[in-house]
Amino acid sequence: MKKLLLAGAMLLISFSSLMAQAPTTKPKQGGQGQGHPQGQGQGGKGTAQGQHQNWTPEQKADTVAKRMTKQLNLTPDQTTQVRAITLTRAQQMDAIKKQQANNPQEKSKQAHAAREKWEQDLHGILTPDQWAKYQTKKQEHIDKAKQKRAQNPDLNKGKTPEQIQDEVETEAEEDLK
Repeated sequence: MKKLLLAGAMLLISFSSLMAQAPTTKPKQGGQGQGHPQGQGQGGKGTAQGQHQNWTPEQKADTVAKRMTKQLNLTPDQTTQVRAITLTRAQQMDAIKKQQANNPQEKSKQAHAAREKWEQDLHGILTPDQWAKYQTKKQEHIDKAKQKRAQNPDLNKGKTPEQIQDEVETEAEEDLK
């Protein structure tokens, strides 16, 4: 279970690191929305979670593919493949969020499975050097998200370890956007 959670966390972090350089189409308004295609931000939340929740799956896939191409020096074929698997994952995540809105434990479980599948697919696309670089970046963002949570323990109150891990992964991913 720990290996699954770690793999899911790494996948989420990689996804978010790729989204870190999203293009800005609207100026920052009221302290929110910087870099968000619709100019909408996190709604005053204390974490980075939710900043990009209104992006379409296509926007997410395009941004991740562009970011990974730049960071990992992907070939055009790799870029196309990364965009395809990321689009599938983004569509799955949207469905999971809608279907499991009232069941956080099941939502977390399904999100981890989607992240793990994406990461397995990604591993098959990248070269060994690209994979190693991806893993390093992902771990850096996981560590940053964990440190942020350690400094604010209230973020963990009333949550299961799986929910906390899911949120750490999401926060790490959002930090990269």
